[in-house]
Amino acid sequence: MNKMRIETNTDDNGALRIQIPGPPSRYQVHVIVEWEEAQESSDWPPGWIEATAGSITDPTFVRHPQGEYETREDLG
Repeated sequence: MNKMRIETNTDDNGALRIQIPGPPSRYQVHVIVEWEEAQESSDWPPGWIEATAGSITDPTFVRHPQGEYETREDLG
């Protein structure tokens, strides 16, 4: 059995069209559908920030000085 992974998106109606590369032929195909839940205005999974905030317990962990911004000539 040959395998091929194709990642694609459905259209606005939820329809999906898959075209198998190669010469036209009849294939027996098994399709597994996986999808991600829609997330609201965040790229992080729900609860991720709350679970990681304050997770560094090492008392020697510090943020080092960040330096100064570079001053550049005005482009105008």
